Amino acid sequence: MYSDAHWQPLALPDSFSLRSGWLFIQGRVHARQPRGETRLRWQCRQGRWHEKTLPVTRRGTLQELVYLPRGAHQLALLPSSEGADCQVEISQTRQASTIESLWRRLRRVLPFY
Repeated sequence: MYSDAHWQPLALPDSFSLRSGWLFIQGRVHARQPRGETRLRWQCRQGRWHEKTLPVTRRGTLQELVYLPRGAHQLALLPSSEGADCQVEISQTRQASTIESLWRRLRRVLPFY
């Protein structure tokens, strides 16, 4: 685990409280050379912490759909696992509908077929 000082807090949308579902995160990583990933962590009601790696494009764009379980709270982003001097600027965090989440997941997978 990384030091808490490196994690940037991220607020959940009000409509997301105590429900499980898909969360769409959109933003930008500002660094000399984005490393290709950032990390998201959240805490569940049982007190356990969970982490997920989020991909970042070469241009520093972050657009990711994440499934959060019921009771997830205290979201935070780690800009770089490499310890590089960078910052994450989140432009949008919102709950995604079931149809939107299915569409975004299909768009990611279909080019491989």
